[in-house]
Amino acid sequence: LEVVELGSRALLPGLCDSHLHLVLAAMQHDLLDLEGAADLDQVLRRVQARAAVTPEGEWVQGHGWERRRIFSGVAPSPALLDRAAPDHPVFLASKDGHSAWLNSAALAAVGVGPDGCELDRSTGIALEEVVALRSTLQPPPNESELERCLDAYLRYLWSLGITTVHAFESPEHLPLIRRALSSAQGPRVRAMVSLVLEAKELEEQRVQALGEEVEGWLCHGGIKIFTDGTFGSFNAAVSQPFLTTGGRGFLEKHVLDRFLDGARDAKLPVAAHAVGDRAVEAVVQGLRAR
Repeated sequence: LEVVELGSRALLPGLCDSHLHLVLAAMQHDLLDLEGAADLDQVLRRVQARAAVTPEGEWVQGHGWERRRIFSGVAPSPALLDRAAPDHPVFLASKDGHSAWLNSAALAAVGVGPDGCELDRSTGIALEEVVALRSTLQPPPNESELERCLDAYLRYLWSLGITTVHAFESPEHLPLIRRALSSAQGPRVRAMVSLVLEAKELEEQRVQALGEEVEGWLCHGGIKIFTDGTFGSFNAAVSQPFLTTGGRGFLEKHVLDRFLDGARDAKLPVAAHAVGDRAVEAVVQGLRAR
């Protein structure tokens, strides 16, 4: 038993982050941080500053902007980013992760976007499949780069007092997380991990990728599905249109039914991303029917 004398210092219990995409957050941690930018000018100044220290032609990547805040009274366009970074392709993911803003050089590199991604070249705004879109433009980090990013991000979580997370991850990243949480050499957090799967992946038994737990550190939560977008990206599924959106979600009922059937058959709990009232109602009705 070790006794630590705290003196006048306070001792607080560790915090739990109840909704985190651990590997994605780790990959974004070193990118240009746009959170807290009060308006468009602040975003563009930060982009300009990052471009100034980035070799010509290389990507400027950032995350954290909020659409209603920076585009208040101003229409988004690739040209706005072009002026801030004329010699670089620019890719900025929104705070909610459901949209991205690209400049002209980035748009020219896109070609045909991934399935499920709605790309408006007049505004430079891409809706949904943001991670997949970024992967088509730049090769994903290799295993050693991911390990470095995850180690650094776990240390960052420690610095915030976060010792437990509920994480939602793709199956291919689960081995990486398992290795990190199995090692006593580096920083660790306790994690409940749910897999983000498509209905087809459930039917193909990809749920077997859950694998072994790590006693005391990693346990399995279940599976997650996205049924709509967000209010921040103007694509939540709602019964009454709001702002500039028609309130359309992007998950059809038969797809939701397939997913819920697969979860039931696999005896796994479901976490559903459902923001708008229409999406919530669809999920509730689907669960009640089973």
